[in-house]
Amino acid sequence: MRTTSLILLLLMYGSTFAQVSDNFSDGNFSQNPFWQGKTENFIVNENKQLQLNVLVADTSYLSTFSEAIKNGQWQASIKINYNPSSANYACFYLVAKSPKLPITHGYYVQVGNTADEISLYRQDSLSKVKIIDGADGRVNTNPVDVCIKVTRDSLSRWKLYSKLQHETEFILEGSVTDSTYKESHYTGVLCKNSASVGKAYFFDSIQVEGGKYDKKEEPVLKPIVYEVLQEGDLLLNEVLFNSAENAEEFIEIYNNTDRTIDVSGLKITTKKTDGSLNAGAAIPNGTQMLPKSYLALCKNPSVDSLYYNCPITSNFIAVKTWMALNNEEATILICNAAKDTVYDALVYSNKWHHPLIKNEQGVSLERINPNLPTQASGSWHSASSEVNYATPGYQNSQYLEISDVEKSKEFWFQQENFTPNNDGDNDALLINYRMEENGWMSNITIFDASGQKIKGLYKNYLLSTEGILLWDGTTDDNTCANIGLYVIYVELFNANKGETKRHKLVCAVSGK
Repeated sequence: MRTTSLILLLLMYGSTFAQVSDNFSDGNFSQNPFWQGKTENFIVNENKQLQLNVLVADTSYLSTFSEAIKNGQWQASIKINYNPSSANYACFYLVAKSPKLPITHGYYVQVGNTADEISLYRQDSLSKVKIIDGADGRVNTNPVDVCIKVTRDSLSRWKLYSKLQHETEFILEGSVTDSTYKESHYTGVLCKNSASVGKAYFFDSIQVEGGKYDKKEEPVLKPIVYEVLQEGDLLLNEVLFNSAENAEEFIEIYNNTDRTIDVSGLKITTKKTDGSLNAGAAIPNGTQMLPKSYLALCKNPSVDSLYYNCPITSNFIAVKTWMALNNEEATILICNAAKDTVYDALVYSNKWHHPLIKNEQGVSLERINPNLPTQASGSWHSASSEVNYATPGYQNSQYLEISDVEKSKEFWFQQENFTPNNDGDNDALLINYRMEENGWMSNITIFDASGQKIKGLYKNYLLSTEGILLWDGTTDDNTCANIGLYVIYVELFNANKGETKRHKLVCAVSGK
C-alpha cells in the first residue's frame, strides 16, 4: 500500500512540476538529459563544459525536453571567448514549442548584439521581438563570462537577471508581462558564430524548474478597467539628477491610487526655458503599475541596480531615450503622450540636499511621503547613506508615516526628538497642524535653549486647513544644529478674522 501511494504521489508531482539539470559532469549530452539538434557541432570538453566546436560560420543549437513554465526559473552559465556582436552571440532558450530552435515559438535570452547587451526575446517562428531591453554595453568585454537567471510567475510576469564573473549579486536587467505563449515543450541553447570563433562558446550549470502549463489551473482574471487618470494619481517620488560616475540618472514615479494603472506611453519630460516641453522619455508599451507601487525609469536599469545594490523587489524599466537632467535646478513632469495633461510636476533644486552632503553626485532626492505636497522643499530629503544614497524602484529610505491628526491640538510633532544625520532614520522633524478654517498666515522661528534665534523656518506662509511642515535640522547659515533642546515658535494671523495666535513647542536634536 505504501509503495502504491508513493508511486501515485510521484505521478501527481511529476504532472505539475518539471525540471532540467545538467552540468555536463558525466562527459556527454546524450543522456540524463538527452539533447538533440546539431549535435555534431558540440562537444563536452575536458573542463566538463558544453562547448561549440565548428570551423565554419554557422548557427548551431541543442534542445532538450522541458515543460517548465508556471512559476518557472531558468539559470545557465555562458562564456564567450570573444567580444560578441550582431554576428556572434549566444542564446539560452527558456520556452520552446519545437526542438528546432531557429524556427520555434517561445522565449529566449540573447547574450550579445550590436548594443552588447543581455535581453529577453519572444520568438514567433522566424519573427523575433525584444521584450526586455537589457543595459547597453553590459557584455562589451572579451571574454564574456556571465550567469543568466530568468523568472516567470503564474501571471506571465517575467524578470531577467544577469551576474558577471566579478559580481557577487544578480542584477535586474528588466521585467515585462507577456502571456503570448503559456506552454513549453523544450529548453535549449543556440550559437551564431563566424568562422574564426567557432570554438569560443561555452555553456554550463543549466538549471530549469517550474510547473507545467495546466489550462484547468489557469487563473481567471477580471479585466482591468483603466479609468481616466487624474492629477495626483501618479506622483514624482524620487529623482537622481546628478549621477555618480558609475550610475545613471533616474526618475521614480508612484501609483497613488488603489487600482492598477496602465502607464504605457506616458512621458517623463522636462521644461525648456521658454516654457515648452522637451520630447522626454516614453514609458514602454505593456507597462502597468499595481496600486501603491513604485517604478523607476532610466536608460540602463542594470547599471543603477548594481550601483545601488537594489533588492530583487525593486521595479525598474528601461526607456529608449533619456533627457539629461540639470545638476542644479529643473522642472520635471509626468504627463500623457500628447503632453497636454500633467499629472505631477516638480521644480527641484540641489539646494534641497542635506548640508551633510558634501558631494551631491549619486545622491537622489526622495519624497518623504506621497501625501506631502510635491512642490515644497520640506517634502523632499537626500536619500540615506545606508542605501548608498538612492532607492530606485522601491520605498524611499527617508519615507515617514504620517500619523492621524490629533483633533485637540492645532500644532504637534510626529516625534519630539530627531537625529538629522542623513542615515535614513528619523532625519527630520515633522510639525503637524490643523486649523478650523482657511486664511491663517504663519511665521515659524526656531530658538535654541538660550533663546538665540537659529532658524527662520517659514515666513508669511499661508497654511491649509491641515498639513505637515518640516525642519531638517539646519540653521540659517546652513549648518547642522547642535545636539540639544529647541523651541519652535509659531505666530499665526488671520486677516479675515483679525485674530492672532501663538504656539510654543519644544523638540530635541539628538545624536543617535
